Order: sequence, then C-alpha cells, then structure tokens
Amino acid sequence: MPDNKNSFGQTYADKASFANVLCTTKSADGVIGTSAEPIFDSDHTDVVFSSNVSDDITYTADAGTFTFSRAGIYHIVLSANTNQNTANRIQTFTFHLNSASPFYTGLRHINTGYDPVESTHQAVVSISANDVLHIEMATSANTASIKKGTSVIITEITSGHYISHQATDNGENDNIGAFNPWEQDFTGAPASYTTVKNGMTQDTSQGKFQANVAGRYLIMVTNIFLLADQTGGTPTIEMTLKKNNTIFCTRSVVANRFDDPAENTFCLIEDLAAGDYLKAFWDTNDEDDGDSVQVQKGTTFTVYKLDEDVYVNGDTSGYFGYPYASVLSKANTNGSVLAKNPFDEDSYSTDDFETRSASGITFTPADGKFTVDEPGLYVVAFAGVYSLNSGGTVDITIAVNGTTVMTQSGKIANGPDPLDRTATAFLELNKGDYIEVFYDMEAGKPVVCKAGTQISIYRYFGFYKEIQTTIADGLINDDLTIDTFSQGNLSNQHPRNTDQVPFRFGIRGAGSLRGRDTQVASVVNVGDKKS
Repeated sequence: MPDNKNSFGQTYADKASFANVLCTTKSADGVIGTSAEPIFDSDHTDVVFSSNVSDDITYTADAGTFTFSRAGIYHIVLSANTNQNTANRIQTFTFHLNSASPFYTGLRHINTGYDPVESTHQAVVSISANDVLHIEMATSANTASIKKGTSVIITEITSGHYISHQATDNGENDNIGAFNPWEQDFTGAPASYTTVKNGMTQDTSQGKFQANVAGRYLIMVTNIFLLADQTGGTPTIEMTLKKNNTIFCTRSVVANRFDDPAENTFCLIEDLAAGDYLKAFWDTNDEDDGDSVQVQKGTTFTVYKLDEDVYVNGDTSGYFGYPYASVLSKANTNGSVLAKNPFDEDSYSTDDFETRSASGITFTPADGKFTVDEPGLYVVAFAGVYSLNSGGTVDITIAVNGTTVMTQSGKIANGPDPLDRTATAFLELNKGDYIEVFYDMEAGKPVVCKAGTQISIYRYFGFYKEIQTTIADGLINDDLTIDTFSQGNLSNQHPRNTDQVPFRFGIRGAGSLRGRDTQVASVVNVGDKKS
C-alpha cells in the first residue's frame, strides 16, 4: 500500500468520499435466506471482508450498512459472487436508503449446476446527510451463500453531468431483431423506468443519452434479460453500444431458459464531444433460434462525466480524475488450460485490441500491463466474456506489480455460454505501479476469452497539497521602511509548493537563485575598464 499521507498526516480517507468492501473469504453455506439480508454483514458465519472507506462514510460492519455524513450524488456498483445451496432459484438484489423502498432492484437466476455466479448491479442515487445505505439480497427459496470476490464500490459523482436510467418493471416484449431496451415506446416495454440526471439530455422516445459538454465519460450498462418463450432454444444475443449511431462495442452472449433471468454488463470510458449521444441495442435475430428476450427490472444505463476538478478541504486540496484507460478486445484468445492475460498479445493468434480512450495510463500489449503515471485512488472494472467446451471453475485475478489484490472464482457451463463475469477493484497506487488481469481454468479444461472483453481503469482521486493561504504583509511598514523581502510577502509572491522558495531575495534572477554561489559577489567600481 503506498504512503498517501501529507505533511499533516492526512490520508485519502480524509479527502475524497468513497467506500469499498471486498469479500476475501467466503461465507458458510446458507447465510442468506428468503428475507432480504445485508450482503456485507461481518456477522455472516465464516465470512471475511476487507474495507477501505473515507472518513465521511461510516461502514458498520456488523450491520452491513453505510452511513453518509455529507450529501452528494453517488454511484454504487455491486459485484455479487453468490451461489444457491440446495436448488436452482432466483436471487433478488436491492439498494435502499434508511427504511424507504428500494431505489434499485435486480434479479439473477442461480443454477446449482454451475454456481457460484457473478452478477453486477449498479445505480446512481442522490444521498442526503445522515442517510443510511442498505445493500441486501434474498433468495426465492432455500438458502444462498456469499463467495470470495463479492465487492461494492461507492464513489461520489462530482462533475455535475450524469444520467442513470433504470427499468423498474419487467418487459413483455417479443421482439425479433434489434431493439433499444431504454426506448420506452417499443411494444411490451417495461411499464416504468426511473431516471437520476443532471447536466445531460435524455430522449426516452429514442433511448438516447446526450453529453452537453465535452469530456471523458464512464459508461456502465447492466443488461438483465429473460427469454420470452420459456419453451424455446438458446438464441445468441448481440449487444451493441453506439455513439452517434456508429457501433463502437459489440458483445455476444447466449440466453437459456434454465439461466433466466441472466445479466451482462458493459463498462467503458469514452471521449465525448458536446452533442454526442449514446444508444444501446439487443439483437436476437438468430437464424436457428429466433427467440426474443425481454427486458427485466434492474436493467440500467449509467453514463457520467469523470471529473477533472480540484477538491478543497480546510488547508489542503486534491485532484479528481485525469489518468484513465479503456481497452476492448476484438478477437478471441487462444484456448488454453494455463492462466492467461486477455490483454497480452501473446494470448491471441492475431493482436486485435482497440484502445477506446487513454491518458496518464500506459497500456503495453506486449505484456498486457497497465502502468499508472500518477499516484492516487483507482477504480478497475474488468468485464470478461468466456466460452468453453466443458463446464468448470474459472478463477479471475486482478494483480498489482505481480501481487494478487482481488480473486473471484466462479463456474461456467458450456450450455449457456458465452457469458460474462465482471470483476472490480478499488486500489491505492503509486506512480509506476502496474495492473494486470488473468483468468485461469481448472486443469484440463481449456477456456476462451471472447471478443467484447473489456477493461476500464480510472483515477477517482489523486494527490493533494497544502493550500497557500498567506496574506501579503504590505510593502510599507509602520515605521515607513520598505518591507519588500518580508517572509509574508515572499510567501505570497511565490506560493510554497516546494520545500523552499527558489530565490534568496525578493527579486528573481540568476544571481539570487538558492545554492548558485556562496561567495560574495565581485564589486565593479566607477571607472573600471571593461576587460
């Protein structure tokens, strides 16, 4: 862990507003029942959580709740790695504030034949001071467990430009062909959606989300879907993202009635100009199995501008944003039983990556490393798409400088694949640290990481420094002497962002540079000749 203390002994927790809790040791079987229970409750038998939480958010571990001392707009991302203990059942995930009704509800079917299963759930919410956030789950019958790699990342949106549009009811559509799940006018669309937005434009009749100012934007799209015909086959769903009607990201997954409802998440960073807009589509026009899929509640499109502003708190200031990278694979990896980095060109017959946006983070395809140019708090979202010939366990790892910081294990069956698994991490990094991701299949069972696999890394909060607050003393003293070189005036003229001001006197020049010369300067007398 880097040394993130400033001269006052303050850490990132004093400056930014965030919370991250990660399950590092799985719970005992059956800790979750049919009533909603907190996921991040340390009282669950055998479970172990690690946490990194800022001072203005209180994580109460034995209740699994988060209390906010300061109002703000927050993005909540839950990566739930769970299983069912005795029978295939639907699990329900909810977010709610205080005792109010949930502002987010998402469902995921868990098949005991290939669990644990990861599902991603996310929402943007306006939080008031002293609100308590509850993140909970329940199973429709029997009991469930929490597995290693389950995590939540909560970060404040400070740019003022955001939209999060969520289906709060299930659709009844039977579309064959491409449709936009956030276009509320299509036949059989969900009866209700909720939207949290500011500084961006939304057109619900077209399912369109428009940037009003230029910048880099985080795009997280959670697709929750179910086969309209429960007697049908296993159609392939092509999911696409478009910018100004041009496709920039495509991913194919399979729908299976024994896996309904299923979930698939995109997470990318895209540079948008003022007026650029985004859309998403599902296309089930499969030649062999033309079954349609229906939109399920929890389906959410979130997009917001990453900040580049200064954070001020008392006598220090810090920096949001800046370094970021978003890379998308456009080919399938070579099938292998060995651990692979899906962003290492050696994992492919032909290198086929697309860097959607990057600055301040160096991506090297030769080794699949992402090296950060600046210290800070970083969010990592790795969304892999996997396919295999025989079902088995896949381990997903995020590492920093070769050391594992997050591991998630889950099963993948060859019936409903390809399918995605999202792994997230919230990291404190130094300049020069590098991030790698790996997937590893159990012995003898090769797995392929499919086109559409993506990773996004961005700095949420960066370094900080002392704020210069010294007021000039004034050039004329009370005794009418000139006070050009007083300490107060020097500090005001040359802000102290170094250990010492660079000049010995109030006049900047070569002769007054510190350390230039310790000898007394030579004197030129009147009448001396030029040499």
